[in-house]
Amino acid sequence: MGIGPRALSDRETWAFVTALHICYMSRSTVEQGLTGGMEVHGAVLTRGLAQLGDRVTVLTTAHPEGRLEQESHGVQIRFLPGSVSGLYSPEYFQGTVSALSELHRADPVDVVLGQSAGARAYLTSPARREMGVPVVSIFHGLQSWENYSRWAAASGVLGMAKAAYRILESLPEVLSLQNSNVDLAGLIGVSEELAEAMRRRYPAVADRVHCVPNGVDPERFRSDPERRRAVRERLGLLDDVPVILMAGRLVREKGFHIGLELLASMTAAAVPGRLLILGSGPEEPALKILTGRLGLEDRVTFCGAVTSERMPEYYDACDLFILPTVRWEGLPMSILEAMASSRPVLATRRGGVPTAVDHGQTGLLVDEATVPAMAPELRRLLLDRDLR
Repeated sequence: MGIGPRALSDRETWAFVTALHICYMSRSTVEQGLTGGMEVHGAVLTRGLAQLGDRVTVLTTAHPEGRLEQESHGVQIRFLPGSVSGLYSPEYFQGTVSALSELHRADPVDVVLGQSAGARAYLTSPARREMGVPVVSIFHGLQSWENYSRWAAASGVLGMAKAAYRILESLPEVLSLQNSNVDLAGLIGVSEELAEAMRRRYPAVADRVHCVPNGVDPERFRSDPERRRAVRERLGLLDDVPVILMAGRLVREKGFHIGLELLASMTAAAVPGRLLILGSGPEEPALKILTGRLGLEDRVTFCGAVTSERMPEYYDACDLFILPTVRWEGLPMSILEAMASSRPVLATRRGGVPTAVDHGQTGLLVDEATVPAMAPELRRLLLDRDLR
């Protein structure tokens, strides 16, 4: 039997053909203790690229503990000193250009991958023409979607005035992005709806727009009955009471207040149910006040911010996931995680949500984030275990 070269596996062939040095630019990462959808998406993406054999270097804002570098799951992360952790700032944008220049000299970079506006400074810098490294940007929405969201979430005269001011304030940025996007080698929309909107918005580069939906690792979120029992016992949840889960940054656009009002309507109709709220944010004090005003203290648990690693146990603890968002979403990671955990989803038909949720099959969609629109569907899910 002769000895010849070993045939490469599909995985090895893929790594050999496509191995790149990728510089990923994002204002925030899970390594900084941030657990929003963008941060989780970045972790899944960069770790997956590293696992396929690419060299991935992340440039991000300062670490809250002052750390300068970190290796995580095969990904090299550099935290930019002088910037503000998790926030765009002149120091962050300037830092990405100088750090990329240094990195490129030491180990040539093949492509810059920008999360949202993460690579904006390099894209518009003379350094891009000098280095010649192409830029691909990941879009989680459009500025027009952001403005729609702000207006839809505005409450009262003062809220509407603030929303109008911020919309007007964004117009120069819209024009700037329109021009700079022409220089992108690729534009990635995280849902079919978003990619199509991008092609209409940027016709000059429509052929460079691609849809790469957000993804999750289904093995991490596979339902575990033992874990479910342990978590529900720890949280004091009765086995015969269905549990609703809401998760995300506690901002008005995400509709947490609507979730509380929905639960109050179920309570008034004698429909059993408990609500877990995961996350933190500026609306937390108002949401707790609303919980008391609605008399829901014994049916609502605020769990605070939960790390990405611990999210699977909370999906196991719940029976359904709701997202009454008024925001034009790119493609919410929370919905994908709930579906990977075999939990039905009730959500508003906003932005890229329909890319994930097949109405009547994997969840239920409604047109408006209001109690009259959502209460009948929530009631169905709470009362019908087979439907769930």
